[in-house]
Amino acid sequence: MNQAERDRLCVIRAANENRISRRQAAERLGVTTRQVRRLVLAFRKHGDAVAIHGLKGADGNRGARRESCIRELVTLLYREHYSDYGPTLLSETLSERHQLDVPRQTVRRWLEKSGAREAKRARRKRHPRRDPRPRRGELVQLDTSKHEWFEGRGGSGYAYLICGIDDATSEVHGRFYEGDTSLANMDAIRRWVERNGRPGAFYVDCARHFAGQLDEDGGDTRDDTQVGRMLGELEIEPILAYSPQAKGRVERTFGTHQDRLVKKLRERGIATIEAANEYLECDYWAEHNRKFARRPADPVDAHRELTLEQRRRLREISAVRFTRTLGAGDIVKLDGRALLVSLPTTRGPRRGVKLEVLLELSGTMRLRYEGRDLAYRDVTERAPDLAARRHLAARKSERHARLVTELVRRGVRPSGRFEGRSIDSLSVLELQALRPPTKPTEAQRRGARVRA
Repeated sequence: MNQAERDRLCVIRAANENRISRRQAAERLGVTTRQVRRLVLAFRKHGDAVAIHGLKGADGNRGARRESCIRELVTLLYREHYSDYGPTLLSETLSERHQLDVPRQTVRRWLEKSGAREAKRARRKRHPRRDPRPRRGELVQLDTSKHEWFEGRGGSGYAYLICGIDDATSEVHGRFYEGDTSLANMDAIRRWVERNGRPGAFYVDCARHFAGQLDEDGGDTRDDTQVGRMLGELEIEPILAYSPQAKGRVERTFGTHQDRLVKKLRERGIATIEAANEYLECDYWAEHNRKFARRPADPVDAHRELTLEQRRRLREISAVRFTRTLGAGDIVKLDGRALLVSLPTTRGPRRGVKLEVLLELSGTMRLRYEGRDLAYRDVTERAPDLAARRHLAARKSERHARLVTELVRRGVRPSGRFEGRSIDSLSVLELQALRPPTKPTEAQRRGARVRA
């Protein structure tokens, strides 16, 4: 009961007790004297409830029918098409695709009331969150999420989403890769640097391509890894996180992507990494950052531009680099392949020269010597295919069986250096040595006379 209803009740009570006349009560309430008499009779019958309008809190006929129809439509769409959507994403999807502007809390209430969705208890915060960095570009958290992003479409299985999230603004950028490798993470870092500049630090986990192996003292060897070398050449500090909670901002954003991005890819029928990366760059990241990014406390951007030398060598810096020794005949052995290298004219022996190998994510490989790229070609001898090997083995087995049958029929037994062995255990050459000499044919005798 609000204040106006309390004042109305006081006037009706005074008229009932004859402290004021019916005419005075009608003037104060703005009604007729006949209506005052009705209110007094109702007060004697129902009490204080007479001061409250009978339709207060009741749904209007037109609004109730419309809301009921919308509620049934939303519930039907959720059951048939969006059963794995959360209330927030469902509210956005209804607005974008069905022109139904329903607040997310209303969607949540309708679904829980209809039994289509179970109510979830709010999670208790167990770890205090640190304050974000004040400036954009001071710290970028980098991590990988292995997930069935394409839900098996096109025969695809797991894919790896490598993302970087700015600590101050929650701005996210990333790409899909076929594996969580050094090359993939170096490519993600290179793209962030090309887009925004060099951040102050990258916050990463203790994977081997970041932390390397423990040294003798038990410390990390992050500078010895390919990623550590790249960050060192770009003058970016690597910071290791020793628990998932330490880099919770990027961990939580993966939960958002596994909910939203999976459904966006499903709606568009995307089933390949190439198509998914194109969608990320063209639409998804812009929409995501527009909804979830925030303003930093300090508007000054802490990203640093690449130097001219770094910009010129960025492709080389972001490639995996290792050395190989030149062998005899200017041959380099690499992953089971033999590469013939064209070396420039050099003094002294060429064998044993150390060559630098640069391997890029695209599969391009470069050989370098004293800062110069070298031409090479693959001279690996190709082994016969599996069908040819099986055919040769079958022919050898048939020949062995024929020789064993022939020797057994003639009664030949292993003797000499083959004594004590069964005839089946002898090879084809050994069986041929046991065969008795046969009489020469007329053609063989004629050929022998001619040679003599």
